[in-house]
Amino acid sequence: ADMAQRGIFPSVARLIAAGDRLATGRFQMASIKIVLAVLLAATCMLSAVAAPMVTTLFGPQWQGSVLLFQILLWRVPFSIVSGLYRNVIWAGAPGLEGRIGVISAGTMIASVLVGTYYFGAVGCAVAMVASELFAIVLYVGPARRFVELPSAGHASWLLRVLIGVGMALVVHELAQHTTAYVAIALAVAGGGIAALLPIIEDLRPLLRRRARRDAELP
Repeated sequence: ADMAQRGIFPSVARLIAAGDRLATGRFQMASIKIVLAVLLAATCMLSAVAAPMVTTLFGPQWQGSVLLFQILLWRVPFSIVSGLYRNVIWAGAPGLEGRIGVISAGTMIASVLVGTYYFGAVGCAVAMVASELFAIVLYVGPARRFVELPSAGHASWLLRVLIGVGMALVVHELAQHTTAYVAIALAVAGGGIAALLPIIEDLRPLLRRRARRDAELP
């Protein structure tokens, strides 16, 4: 998550410094679409083959950790999305970002303690994922001061993401009737296709804009 934030932050900072809320919003939305497309595909496919993968790599004694693994996988995409919004506030109002970060960290610690106390390891895992979702909520509102997110043109992207989710369900079903290695191979191939489907339209213009901005730097 930290690498994704640092890689995108310079472009976000330049756009916010220029005061162009619409351009910042377009860049932010394109970044979110690309990140979510890749990470949702990976998360769904890894969840689909979690059981055979864990038992093959670590042995049958780790079968009980499959559910925890499947839950914690969802922390990754949510963490990176919250990080993208954190970038916006960090560039526009660093002090505000620090205050929100303290609230987010405090909420996570409290929810993890409560979840672990009442529900054990599963409660801890769910609390960690829920904390990342709450962090997104905390960051999105203030970030709107600096970005104007486009409200149209997302239906095609969402449809292709849902196709990827459907592919993960198919892989999950196939994994019940084949060897672990075949299931993992199907997940890798399916994950690559599912990740590329939603971002083909957005990836090329985003890279071209990034190249133009880098070329304008002294």
